[in-house]
Amino acid sequence: METVTGIELRHLLLVLLLDGRRPTSVAELVRAVDAAGFQLCGRAGKSISDALRWEVRRGRVLRVGRGRYVIGRVARSTEYDIRRRVVHLQAHGVGSWYRDVVDGSPPPVRFPSG
Repeated sequence: METVTGIELRHLLLVLLLDGRRPTSVAELVRAVDAAGFQLCGRAGKSISDALRWEVRRGRVLRVGRGRYVIGRVARSTEYDIRRRVVHLQAHGVGSWYRDVVDGSPPPVRFPSG
């Protein structure tokens, strides 16, 4: 399992919240990240809450209670870009999106339906 951090973790969490469309606890997000095949560094709950704090400031995530979050306002184009990056992350590993952009390889344009 690869360790996911930073912007890649934030994007993965956004996709999980977008798909859930309901208040989700940090513990549920920890399990979902694990089920997606990634691990978190350090204290998993703290890593997730720190990542979500950034998204709360952007308005993309709303904190609805202690340790509970729901998706906020995300533009359709932003959602598309984030989903595309997460699919690339799952297919090619952590850091791959940014390596491919620097190397000149085109990013994938499709993501799984459903």
